[in-house]
Amino acid sequence: MHVEKTIGSAILSVFNDAPDALAVGLPTSSPWRCIANTDIQFPVGLKGSHLGGCRPDLAIQAIRHAQVQVVKDAVVFVAEAKKDTISYERGVAQMAFAIHCTLLMLLTEHYSRQGWEIGPLNEDQAKVLLPDNFFILSIYYWGRGMRILANYPTLVQVSRGVYQWRLCCSLLRQYEQPHDQSTLTYQHKFTLYRAILSVEQHVTNLKHLFCETDYRSVVEPTFDTIQGHQVAGDYNRGKANIRLFLDLHGRDRQK
Repeated sequence: MHVEKTIGSAILSVFNDAPDALAVGLPTSSPWRCIANTDIQFPVGLKGSHLGGCRPDLAIQAIRHAQVQVVKDAVVFVAEAKKDTISYERGVAQMAFAIHCTLLMLLTEHYSRQGWEIGPLNEDQAKVLLPDNFFILSIYYWGRGMRILANYPTLVQVSRGVYQWRLCCSLLRQYEQPHDQSTLTYQHKFTLYRAILSVEQHVTNLKHLFCETDYRSVVEPTFDTIQGHQVAGDYNRGKANIRLFLDLHGRDRQK
């Protein structure tokens, strides 16, 4: 990871310094690891092998032997650095590969909550929306800017009354240093840090989802249409079926 670059250093500092402030049962060590240029571990049942040659510049992944119950191998954030924007599509593909299994975990959780068998959906099932926090953010950055992307599952109709999932990636925001400036101004640095902290907030929400322990409260803004003003809303929407994922992980170990 190019930590010597201003943007890379900012991303690394936010995720390295962000406290895993648990509401209760704070373990002596976090069930999550911040890794740089290290192989991502994959569930065999979802990827076909434990290691798939994926070494992102930065990733946040659940530890397999954590002291608290966690959805093992879940990746809740990934970042990739390149020298310029020419390698953008390649970088996006590398990040998508790193979080592919975790997006499938989110779909597995959705099916579990609805009591469905894994497979295509019918017309009525397709009307049941995914929870709106079931997406993963990633950051592509280079020496003069960064792009924040959302990675998420979406339904497509493959035949009459039959729907299947596709994994998508969409650009949310782009920040780039003006070409007439040799260094980032304080205003640009503040904007970058604020954007990275917003990403870190969603990462915390996913940690709460994938871990049995309660993480610090994460709040999203909601709008009161009657009063006409913004009010605070709870962004922690329950827990994943930890027991289900532990069972799936146990089956993986037998392969």
